[in-house]
Amino acid sequence: MRNRKAILSQPARQRYRLVPDITRPYANCIGRRLNECERRIVHALELKRLADQPARFLIVDQSELYDSRRAIIRYVDWLARNCYHTPILVMPSVKKGNDFLDGAPLNRKPVVFSARRADALRGRTFNHAIITDAKPKSTATALQAIAPVLSIAHFSVLIVQYRGKKKLKLPPSFEIAPPAPDVGVFDETEPPGIAIIELVQLPTPSQNSQHSQETPITPGALPT
Repeated sequence: MRNRKAILSQPARQRYRLVPDITRPYANCIGRRLNECERRIVHALELKRLADQPARFLIVDQSELYDSRRAIIRYVDWLARNCYHTPILVMPSVKKGNDFLDGAPLNRKPVVFSARRADALRGRTFNHAIITDAKPKSTATALQAIAPVLSIAHFSVLIVQYRGKKKLKLPPSFEIAPPAPDVGVFDETEPPGIAIIELVQLPTPSQNSQHSQETPITPGALPT
């Protein structure tokens, strides 16, 4: 018989909690591994989808070498095809801002509109909307144009993609959510390249907020 005291004196075996990779279904569907930036984007959106919560995110490309627009539109296209079968609204903030759609293997053609032609969207409802190449002065106008036609259902998605370093203005109907805790599922040895900030869409504009909120977009101050 083994010595009971010797057994009790041995250190307890450490237990590890496995964190499931919720990006795997999407990666399996497109048939390749996701790079670190893609994993961060898909992971944030999948957390909201699995929790039956609407997704509102600001994605900041912190490196000039990485453009997140194609990764965003491919995931949202996969989401719209496999889950909800609805069209995607894309609103570029610059002229010819939809060049990233050329050659993208999408299942259905997105509806591309500018904020200046937002009146043509009246009477329509979209479950998925993307603002690309957001600009500091025009983002608030674009968000105000999308808000009336964006569904507030639990499966709706709104993504604002930004590549600048200046302050970004949000309308009073949107605010920044507290940063989510780090769950330790990413490769910290690789620079993230992007910052993902969750937004909260308020039911009505705050009566106390008469001016647009300025959000500093600086890589060192943003949660990853």
